[in-house]
Amino acid sequence: MVVFPGGNNLCDRPILHYIRKVALIKAYDVLCISYKNINDLNKYMDENLEYLVSEVEKALYKVNINNNYKRIIFVSKSLGNLISGSIKDKNDYSIYKHVFISPTPKALEHISRNEGLVITGTNDKYLDDRDREYLQGINNIEVMIVDGAGHSLETEFDIDET
Repeated sequence: MVVFPGGNNLCDRPILHYIRKVALIKAYDVLCISYKNINDLNKYMDENLEYLVSEVEKALYKVNINNNYKRIIFVSKSLGNLISGSIKDKNDYSIYKHVFISPTPKALEHISRNEGLVITGTNDKYLDDRDREYLQGINNIEVMIVDGAGHSLETEFDIDET
């Protein structure tokens, strides 16, 4: 499993932490990507994204991901959806499952070309109702929409719903 966090986050964010924990308990190999030393917020988004994709591709190449693993799972959140989608579009990885968590509108094109699961919330400030309807209309994509959840998938004041 390869975990692509969002923006300046690490894989220790709650949702990614628990996904990683379950994978490790089930004896999956897990590679958690970090952009800590490569994310340049002073660059324009497109230029920075190309650089991030290039650097993450180098990490995947070092672990020889396509030759060492027959079933690869990509789990990505927010900006990680753009990075994992770009990598999938450019490479011939045999992705078994792709989980897109809290995608942004720019990731919708990548999502539409893949199979997998999208998890988002009704209060995610990055997606509007039209984007969520678009996602629900994509074949090969299962969509889970958490009522009242924001971009972090937490619901305000209701721990049971989160």
